[in-house]
Amino acid sequence: MNRTLIVITGPTASGKSRLAMRMAEEFDCAIVCADSRQLYRSMDIGTAKPTAEDRAIIPHFMLDIIDPGERYSAARYEKEAMSILEALFQKESEVIVCGGTGFYIKALLEGLDPIPNVPKDVFNKLNKRLEREGLESLVQKLLEVDPGRAEEIDLQNPRRVIRSLGVWESTGKPFSTFKRDRPKELPWKVEKILLLPDRDALYTKIDKRVDEMLDAGLEEEARHLYENRLLEKIDTVGYSEWSDYFKGAIDRETCVELIKRNTRRYAKRQYTWFRRLSGWRNVFHGAQ
Repeated sequence: MNRTLIVITGPTASGKSRLAMRMAEEFDCAIVCADSRQLYRSMDIGTAKPTAEDRAIIPHFMLDIIDPGERYSAARYEKEAMSILEALFQKESEVIVCGGTGFYIKALLEGLDPIPNVPKDVFNKLNKRLEREGLESLVQKLLEVDPGRAEEIDLQNPRRVIRSLGVWESTGKPFSTFKRDRPKELPWKVEKILLLPDRDALYTKIDKRVDEMLDAGLEEEARHLYENRLLEKIDTVGYSEWSDYFKGAIDRETCVELIKRNTRRYAKRQYTWFRRLSGWRNVFHGAQ
């Protein structure tokens, strides 16, 4: 039996889930999610998780497997997603992977680079510098010692910046030098589909989708997390903005505008990541 892994990716709100559902119904196959936010339980509306109706029609995997605030690595994703794919391909000729977390997809398709462990004291030193000088200081240092790595990661993510600098601090070598000689080989044919809509259309879709999430109960979902002391553990667009609102530091209108702005910025970072990909088929040009 010829087996094909269909991978669909692109920025948030680009139409990935809709396309994945349409193709899954056509091929009568399962969907494995590749979204770092949809892994979390109790975070359904703000992560645009597949609906209960969609899941009743098409089996979905890699959803609702960890609690808010729990750490989850790309290495763990690679291992668990590969295990699911191997089981699915025992009975299916096609399986779809769909999601916008580029690092998870890279880990799944290419394998992870053999990055050395960083001593705890190095991380502690960098975290103290983060508190003392702010993220921008660490970003400037990374741009100086490892510009290649700086181009690959979200420079607004302190954990990624500190991890990258930690490798340089502990080994004297840039993070980007620890690269695999060649990607891992998958036992299935891979079809890669990239959705890169027009940016203005995408930003308009994002604003509209945030309004739809609010109508669906996003505020109530965030309040439940806040009341259970989980919201402060979540560094996720669409949720973290509510904390100041619930504390009375900002009004609701400001909170909503921050969610829309931060979601657009998140999409922009994703867009930059995905534009560097090669060997992907772009089949979609306008957000719907």
